[in-house]
Amino acid sequence: KKLNFDSGASGVFEVYREGSGNAYIRATNQLRIYSGDRISFNQIGGDTWLALDTSGHTVTGNTNIIGNVGIGTNNPSADYRVTIKSSTSPHSALLLDTTESNYNTNLYFAKQGTNKWIIGNKADSDSFRFVAGSTERLRIDSDGRLLLGLTSSIGGGSLLQVQGSGNRKAHFHQPDTGSSLVQFTNTTTGTSTTDGFEIALDGDEDGKIWLYESGNIKFGTSNTERLRIDSTGRITAGKHG
Repeated sequence: KKLNFDSGASGVFEVYREGSGNAYIRATNQLRIYSGDRISFNQIGGDTWLALDTSGHTVTGNTNIIGNVGIGTNNPSADYRVTIKSSTSPHSALLLDTTESNYNTNLYFAKQGTNKWIIGNKADSDSFRFVAGSTERLRIDSDGRLLLGLTSSIGGGSLLQVQGSGNRKAHFHQPDTGSSLVQFTNTTTGTSTTDGFEIALDGDEDGKIWLYESGNIKFGTSNTERLRIDSTGRITAGKHG
């Protein structure tokens, strides 16, 4: 059964049902449904697109889309399921929001139906977290601290806090024969590669404790200084003057 409207050069509009029982509405050019605002099915580059031509539309319920989705573009990249483009502020922004104060706002990354990674906001602490499977691995809390293996700060005000079951909490490796080092500077020392204090494995595989400034290297126990190497290279223990 087929109902055909043929307007010549402007194209054909058909309403029909196949023998299988499937019903179709087809237009050779554009199929537009008018109800105040405009919804259109456009033929672009051999593909059929559903376009919302004006703002203010609301889609409710579950919607399945087969193919790529373009927001702000009618030519989304074939490499991405969703392409967002904007030439005005905010540029290519994606907002995830919830109206409930105790709901998390997350992005889920799954493989074959199983969640592998979750990233998003933890509602009860306003922190941003990274979850592998069901185990949280990393969190940035609302004070900007980076927490590895922690769900809350262990105190002390450190910006980087690490906790784990293994003995080794950090490992720094240089993928060649050069030095591997950690450098400490402040506004007085400056921030160049020859400023401040460093602890290193140098290129000769020697351990290195190095102060670039004209100061002392101090050693202490029980919150008391026990030994120092002063700026002239003298080693003194006990009293220092």
